[in-house]
Amino acid sequence: MSTINLSTEIHVPEDQAVVFSVDAILANAGYTAVGAVLVSEIWYIDPITGEFSNAGLIYSAATGELTVDPAVIANWNGAFPSFNFLFDAGDGSDIELEMNVVVDPVNDAPDGTDSLTYLDVGQSYVFVPDDFGFFDEHSYQDADGNPVVNEADQPVSLILNSLPTNGTLMLNGQPVAIGDEISYADIAAGLFSFVPAPGQKNQTVGFDFQVRDDGGTALGGVDTDPVPNHYDIIISGNGGPSGDSEIFVGDKVWLDANGNGLQDSGEAGQGGVTVNLLDAAGTVVASTTTASDGSYVFANIAAGTYSVQFVAPAGYAFTAQGAGASAVDSDASTLGQTGSFTVVDGQVRTDLDAGLIQTATLGDTVFVDADADGVQDAGEAGLGGVTVTLRDAAGAVVATTTTDANGQYRFEVLPGTYSVGVSAPAGYSISPADQGGNDAADSDIDAAGNTAAITLGQGDHVTTVDAGLFQKASLGDTVFLDADADGVQDAGEAGKSGVTVNLKDAAGTVVATTTTDANGQYSFADLTPGTYSVEFVAPSGYVFSTAATGPVTLVSGESNTSLDAGLIQTATLGDTVFVDADADGVQDAGEAGLGGVTVTLRDA
Repeated sequence: MSTINLSTEIHVPEDQAVVFSVDAILANAGYTAVGAVLVSEIWYIDPITGEFSNAGLIYSAATGELTVDPAVIANWNGAFPSFNFLFDAGDGSDIELEMNVVVDPVNDAPDGTDSLTYLDVGQSYVFVPDDFGFFDEHSYQDADGNPVVNEADQPVSLILNSLPTNGTLMLNGQPVAIGDEISYADIAAGLFSFVPAPGQKNQTVGFDFQVRDDGGTALGGVDTDPVPNHYDIIISGNGGPSGDSEIFVGDKVWLDANGNGLQDSGEAGQGGVTVNLLDAAGTVVASTTTASDGSYVFANIAAGTYSVQFVAPAGYAFTAQGAGASAVDSDASTLGQTGSFTVVDGQVRTDLDAGLIQTATLGDTVFVDADADGVQDAGEAGLGGVTVTLRDAAGAVVATTTTDANGQYRFEVLPGTYSVGVSAPAGYSISPADQGGNDAADSDIDAAGNTAAITLGQGDHVTTVDAGLFQKASLGDTVFLDADADGVQDAGEAGKSGVTVNLKDAAGTVVATTTTDANGQYSFADLTPGTYSVEFVAPSGYVFSTAATGPVTLVSGESNTSLDAGLIQTATLGDTVFVDADADGVQDAGEAGLGGVTVTLRDA
């Protein structure tokens, strides 16, 4: 058995695991394996501790593969040697490979910072680099856990994602536009500034930006902060907060897209929202509306105790109050008002926020299901005055309403899971649910009057939760003795009691049986709308002069009394054909009958 000594070098990007084929590594070292190569041992010198190690940075997770994973030392780059002992199953030789691993640097994104500047009326502002952060130092931890900076790229520029709604951002005396890139050098030279509009005061304006460094994008590097930052400029009514007497109160109204009560990255401000400042007695002492970025400010207020009242726009409600840190949570109650707070001369409060969530709506129609088929067909009207109840996921009642004249109802609710219950008025029954395959037209309530659970997100509008109701129907009338056999019940022609009447469904199956009363009347009540027919059973000695048996189609609440039957008693005619022995035309005693004689009956 022989030992083959090889050496090679490989490159991997910082913080990224790379899988190598052992055959490819050996080929790079000038050796072609005869058979399958199995990794026997792996040793390397840890670049942090300087000691030998055999796990972490380099490992073999599968036959014929080596994985190099610099991410186990976050943000580190550089080179380190490793000694890998491999066994070649092809010819039985040991292979000792010295492999130098070079971890190439990959640019990490720089970080900007949110900022805030207060200005007097008419005061311009010249920005400085520290206003925007430009933080770009990335480090790894040494053997003692101390940070070691190994990347400090130089700031290059900031990119404008939006502009103030009032006032102007200027570069070297010229207005800038969205998407413009302002160089770090120009900012450092004092060439980037904000100029307020004439008369602009008591207003908060702002803009969004991203910072960029010179680290490049090679090997997947990122040279621009992926998360935009925001810069607020608060313009007072007299002087800025540097004076001891001015007090500022404000911050932002935002759309809480995920409903967690926190202002997360990417959740936008909501402009045009009315905000009131209330004194300790609850009286409105000032009012404003939020800017396009959701910001607001009350400037130059007197020392004292206040609360802020936010007015939710139509279709919005307030998110959960106090869900986290004061700087990022919502301070408004479900009614839109903060708790009371006290401010003193020179104090600035910029943490009074309100998160909005879009409400959802749920509803549609309770209708009279004339044919009881569970589908609202053309011409089937809504039913007004029906009580409809909304329950939450726990079954608790959260709202109750009644349908309008068209049978419609509507609930406006917070996002969540709900069910709807419909209370059928007296005399009404519930149609079958989920018939016909069209959720916009079918009935959605079960036999108890309740829907399945319905989950609503922000801004959802569900208008397909319907309920079909119907009234039971009846049919019947009279079986009479048709004295003149004309098929019409004339005056004085009495009803016939005790006659059997069968009710049949559309398939011809008998579904009910009754008998006529003393007046010859019968009735089948409590029928579901549908198609029916009747069958009259003539008593012995009677036949029908007429019989209206249907079929008839009954709709909700219908009472059909048109199915009558006339009876007439049958008559008999006959006697004897006899052998008239003495031909005197009289059947004398002893003159016998004659069988087998044909007898014919003719009408008039």
